[in-house]
Amino acid sequence: MTVHYPHHPLFGKRVRRQGVDHREGGAVAHVETAPGNVIVIPTWMLDPIAYAGMEIGKPRASLEALIMAFELGDDAWDEPAPERSRTDGIGHVVDGGGLCSGEGGAA
Repeated sequence: MTVHYPHHPLFGKRVRRQGVDHREGGAVAHVETAPGNVIVIPTWMLDPIAYAGMEIGKPRASLEALIMAFELGDDAWDEPAPERSRTDGIGHVVDGGGLCSGEGGAA
């Protein structure tokens, strides 16, 4: 399979799907990006037609707000993910606990 969503860091790369989970927000695929490295991404990012129908809307946050959020959250990324944790491809831990695993942090 190929990641077709142009804003994903793995855009255009081939990945191997390991399975699919159906969650409240929609289906997500567990994909292997390299031997032993499994991430979770929404299944629509693997669909070549899904993004074609999307419209790019007006920004919802100002550049200043994004910079401020980045600066506030920058320290959170200094800690490595717990050993044997999987990430979603952009550094968010999807299992194993931690700031971005749904235990008090962003999902």
